[in-house]
Amino acid sequence: MNKEILRETMLAARLSLDKVTVRAASQTITEIFLDKWGHCESFLLYSPIKNEIDTAYIAEALWKAKKTVLYPRVDGDMLLLGVCRSAADLQIGRWGILEPRELFDSSNHMHIDVAVIPGVAFDKANHRLGYGKGYYDRFLATAHIGLSVGVAYKWQLVETVFPDEHDQAVNIVVV
Repeated sequence: MNKEILRETMLAARLSLDKVTVRAASQTITEIFLDKWGHCESFLLYSPIKNEIDTAYIAEALWKAKKTVLYPRVDGDMLLLGVCRSAADLQIGRWGILEPRELFDSSNHMHIDVAVIPGVAFDKANHRLGYGKGYYDRFLATAHIGLSVGVAYKWQLVETVFPDEHDQAVNIVVV
């Protein structure tokens, strides 16, 4: 096994999930997440694709609590951020992913209490395997984040994701 085979295998397994499974896992993770970190003030979430854990449940709760919620937008080879106060602040962007309509100036310099990071797989050392473009690795290397949290299905936790030197780990993975 290597990184590419692991990525293909995990993506195929995730794509085979039904909506009921995705919703149930997403709601369970939302409850755990809000219990542990709902008291924080600023959050980075992501818009799910390909049956990723759906962070919309987390977003709704944070918006109701008047928390600061940011979402990423791909710009070249970087992730830029935008503050979203509701789902109406998101639009379909590159690759059909919901992203902020407007970007936050100096977004990479803003302190984020908790960043929720997607992954194709995570290992026991909290390294993540993404889609292979390095967007989140570059972002995590420079962003001011109090805690980075990977969210995943239990079966996405593996022995190793074959991390390279530039790959950034998250602080914790919630399943």
